[in-house]
Amino acid sequence: MVADSWLRSVAAGVDVDASRPPITLERDLLTEYRAEHTLARVFPLIYDVLGRAAEDCDSVMAVTDEHGQLLWVRGKSWVLRQAESIRFVEGAQWDERHAGTNAPGTALRLDAPVTIKSAEHFVRPVQRWSCAAAPVHEPGSDTILGIIDITGGPAVDSPQTIAMVRAAARMAEAELARDAALAAARDAEPRRTGTSGRQQLLPEITINGLASDEPRRVELTDPAANLLRQLTGQHGPLMFHQSGGCCDGSSPMCFPDGEFLTGDADILLGELGVPGLDRPVPFWMSVSQYEYWKHTHLTVDVVPGRGSGFSVEAPEGVRFLIRSRLLTEAEMEHFQLQ
Repeated sequence: MVADSWLRSVAAGVDVDASRPPITLERDLLTEYRAEHTLARVFPLIYDVLGRAAEDCDSVMAVTDEHGQLLWVRGKSWVLRQAESIRFVEGAQWDERHAGTNAPGTALRLDAPVTIKSAEHFVRPVQRWSCAAAPVHEPGSDTILGIIDITGGPAVDSPQTIAMVRAAARMAEAELARDAALAAARDAEPRRTGTSGRQQLLPEITINGLASDEPRRVELTDPAANLLRQLTGQHGPLMFHQSGGCCDGSSPMCFPDGEFLTGDADILLGELGVPGLDRPVPFWMSVSQYEYWKHTHLTVDVVPGRGSGFSVEAPEGVRFLIRSRLLTEAEMEHFQLQ
């Protein structure tokens, strides 16, 4: 496998001593492009199950598109700075033709999980790194959507690492398949239309005194409201999205409003009114996660600890957390769940 990849690298004209992958997606184009990519829907889940482990091992996790362009690269800041020296950065083109033998590029070329250790890399400056990668496929087809990769030191060259990467890729495929199946099932059912004309699975819910005393699906603790006021001052209007975790203690992701694109596979579970803010904070959930949570009332709390590197509270040394209870019979009837 490695020998064949080296021959392809030679044929592509990759310089063994000096080749650096080109930047094919500049920052302004990258932001828009990856937001519209299919894998954007499952990236928070991929990061939660694999990215955190990579960071704990002083490695980076990367996700490419179907062409080998790095859409997301996540890790500790000092590891990311080292990765910059070989241009392993967001927007760079890491297919074999541009970067020589490497795990994401070779996994893309072979459509198979691949581990490339140190000296197996074609370009010499990359040989102090090891990497493990696996493809993610479109549900129901052999079409590659992108590659999930872990890149780091010698510890990456282990059966456990490639097993974790393969599991993350299969989890991403399963999540996309569930979203597609639930969206198809929802399309086959009669829908309710809110006052805005938007089709929904759930009735519109207004929160924290914004409109009514009706039962609520999601609420805030005072510490969470305080943190949202602080973060809004730093980032502007915010939103929550819950796409991973199916039990009490899961962490919703908090983004600048509109940064995470929602669509037919998401539900607006509620709008969280925060005293002192001009607009409520919408709380979205993927349809697949709603199937786990639909019989529960959720409360967004905040606790000490490291939040997701993709969520805006991460630098504050705290993380948002879900506390849940079963809905009462009256609430179940109100939300038409009986």
